Amino acid sequence: MLGVQLNLENGILQVINDKSCGLGRAILAWALFDKNNTLLVKDSYILGKQKETLLKALDSYGAVAQTLFISVEPAASFIDVQKLTAVLDSIQLQKIVIGCGFSAVHQCNQWSAWLAKQTCSVEYLEQSTVSARISRGAVQAHILNRPWVTCVSAANLNGGRAGLAQIETDIGFKSYLKQLLTVNAAVWCSTGAADLPTFIESMGSTALGDVEIHAGEIKNLQHRFSQLVKTSACSVCIFCDMTELNCLMQAGLVDEIVHHVVSGCPSEQSLEIGEPLKSGELDFSNWKLVSSAPLGNGSRVVLINNTSDSTVTGAM
Repeated sequence: MLGVQLNLENGILQVINDKSCGLGRAILAWALFDKNNTLLVKDSYILGKQKETLLKALDSYGAVAQTLFISVEPAASFIDVQKLTAVLDSIQLQKIVIGCGFSAVHQCNQWSAWLAKQTCSVEYLEQSTVSARISRGAVQAHILNRPWVTCVSAANLNGGRAGLAQIETDIGFKSYLKQLLTVNAAVWCSTGAADLPTFIESMGSTALGDVEIHAGEIKNLQHRFSQLVKTSACSVCIFCDMTELNCLMQAGLVDEIVHHVVSGCPSEQSLEIGEPLKSGELDFSNWKLVSSAPLGNGSRVVLINNTSDSTVTGAM
């Protein structure tokens, strides 16, 4: 019996590690197992960008599937709960394993009502950090009605504004950026990054939009975020300058920052692009450094908002 259980646990770990997609914060991964906990089929998709695949698999494998693993507890913000529960009612699952679950107060009403009538067991993975990481966009879409927001910015060595065009030929910059564009459902360029749209489109982005960022536009921006969620898009990447980044941070609308320090750019010798922001204007007290890497003409640092979240069962 222990061997069978380990087989299931190893299969689940394989799914969430294989399907984490590196930088993805809004990915739904799932897997179906038979009565011996042998993996039948698995897949994942970027919420709001790639086609949902779970419902078709449940139809196809429902006769033999006994266990469903899903990386985040279903909610109407990112999955059709009514269709999902209808399909689940038509098959005989014995167990549902959830990687990242909501606290009782934040559970989707449709889902919790369905669970209350079920005889199959429901288990939550403890401390499933990978599931929690790839589910952060889904969690925010459900609870905050906005997607996971990643901002890409740049500054010179003195803290002044610098254009990302200064390092766009660097191989490390391009490969990281291409992956970032791939895992986000939407990509926006602010007026402060007006030099980048052509370059971004050349990297294969098909969801490029523009956005205006200043204090007077915050409500409009929040509305645009909610419109994204209506399409199940749970992640957006915004290219912006330092002043715009500061504005978004002040409004509490940034979750991840991919910042580039650029050396030898014209703005180091000229203030025409803008005065450096004062260090006190950007509050990083609640941010965690995730990674840093040298680039040909500077360096890249990645920070994530480290706000603790008690709305989920997994570690965020």
